[in-house]
Amino acid sequence: MLVSTKPLEDQPVGSEESFSFRRDEVDGMGWGLLAEGRLIKLRKGFLVDLRASWQAATQCDRCLRTFSLPLAAELEDSVANPDAAPETELRLDGTDLDVEPLVREAGVLAWPPKVLCREDCKGLCPSCGKDLNEGLCGCGGAPLASPFNTLKNLHLEDD
Repeated sequence: MLVSTKPLEDQPVGSEESFSFRRDEVDGMGWGLLAEGRLIKLRKGFLVDLRASWQAATQCDRCLRTFSLPLAAELEDSVANPDAAPETELRLDGTDLDVEPLVREAGVLAWPPKVLCREDCKGLCPSCGKDLNEGLCGCGGAPLASPFNTLKNLHLEDD
């Protein structure tokens, strides 16, 4: 995912160049990636302002159903000229800047803490495992036998 810095070579600080690219599939992230952004010239390097959206195949945390999760993220990062100290994963190779590390970072940051196929997902029955989104189960919700049930009857003396 290379962005050329060549159009900004002879431009003053603060000049910017827009870029965009599409990928049908991005290994480890999903598909339908659309990334748009701006490359802004700094005194020593460039600032990358990136917006990305894509689809990811995942499983619901409640019912384990596989579904397509739309994701979007906005990030910015800077890259210094090759003679300056590296402070970022973005690397400038001649006049080409590879923004793939920034896109992958956006992928990590866009992932929700709880993935649900829908907001009102009912999940699985804890006794029989039936998907409760498809209707009630016939087990009556009997509690599972647990090795920790014996701890309920444990009475500790106060010291």
